[in-house]
Amino acid sequence: MKYLSTSDVKKMKSISNFNPVIDSEGGTVEWHSDDSKIIIYATPNWKVEGTCPFAYSIGIDGEHINVDTLEFSGMDITTQHEKYIETIEKIIVEYGEKL
Repeated sequence: MKYLSTSDVKKMKSISNFNPVIDSEGGTVEWHSDDSKIIIYATPNWKVEGTCPFAYSIGIDGEHINVDTLEFSGMDITTQHEKYIETIEKIIVEYGEKL
């Protein structure tokens, strides 16, 4: 089964002024916005293939706060993409716009 990958995320457009950036050292996917202090971490297949943990921090040096983990098994690639975007949007609404 094909799972959503970092390269798939790299091609995504901005979501509410948050843009995906791939960290050059660790390979993590980070979503940044010039309008918010929050950084969202959402790297597909980070530790377990077929999953994507979501976390955020306030600034680069802030504590990572785990929010959710998506399980992609049983989903086609289109559904994985949609669920990934929905989760990013949920984090932005719940946490990002408050800062």
